[in-house]
Amino acid sequence: MNIHQTFLVLLLGIAFFLTSCDRPVSTPVSNTKTGPKVVDVSRVASLSPAATDLLIAMGARNKLVAVSNYDNLEAVKGVPRAGDYLNIDWEKLITLRPQVLVIQMEESRIPVATRERARQIGAELINIRLNNFTDIIIETERLGISVGLADDARDVWQTIREDMDAVRISTASLERVRTLVTLDDTGLFIAGRGTFINDLLQAAGGTNVISAERGDYVTLDEEAIRALAPDAVIQIYATSDVARAAASSEKWRKQFADLSAVKSGRVYVYADASALVPGSALARTAKWMRDQLHPKLSKNTSPEKR
Repeated sequence: MNIHQTFLVLLLGIAFFLTSCDRPVSTPVSNTKTGPKVVDVSRVASLSPAATDLLIAMGARNKLVAVSNYDNLEAVKGVPRAGDYLNIDWEKLITLRPQVLVIQMEESRIPVATRERARQIGAELINIRLNNFTDIIIETERLGISVGLADDARDVWQTIREDMDAVRISTASLERVRTLVTLDDTGLFIAGRGTFINDLLQAAGGTNVISAERGDYVTLDEEAIRALAPDAVIQIYATSDVARAAASSEKWRKQFADLSAVKSGRVYVYADASALVPGSALARTAKWMRDQLHPKLSKNTSPEKR
């Protein structure tokens, strides 16, 4: 399965909502619609890589009895795999007996059978939404409450918010750079404005060349990309294979050699296995974007402040 297909699988069925990262984030309010809370939770199954990342960040690694087929964090190496949102391995979950089952799916698409099976095995079903930056802050707290780590979760989301605020403040007075963000090997799968990736771009001092009307994630043809005429291009590859990402980017640059961003050398490649996971690494990605789009600022910013 290539990067494009994997990312589509992770995103399919999730509803996206437009939220500007420039808007102040209010203190999360606990969601009271998740059902009765389990006391002394010690067994959690997470079928969302982003949820797994956040759970580990808040210190819940020892509670994880199962993760999804797409989890690739070193911290969960050896943890049983129990499927994904399309195919849940209920037989395995019966033996693992989770008290909490975390999924990430558009609410209206959750099968009735999924809710019923979760009830039958005695697991509280937690469906999280991590479409944009505000969602991530709110759902981190909600996850923490669900697994009995509310204080630790609050520390995590406060750190995420503070780090993102620092990036946003550092670029507040700078001219926005018109940027295209590609997400796969073809360079034709693009991040739109209703996404957490767009929130990172805004904090980093960029503005998305994709209009809100285009949708959240869109596949464009060559003509459409040329018409957008971005001043910079950020290419995100959800892989740790730097050589593979570089080769794909080189092919794309040859394909679009006439773009001003290519001619000026403003095509930036980011290869990171966690790059498309809306979790604890958000600020790291935003800082990297900022340092590419505004290199003079990067040179004048001390490591301690970055």
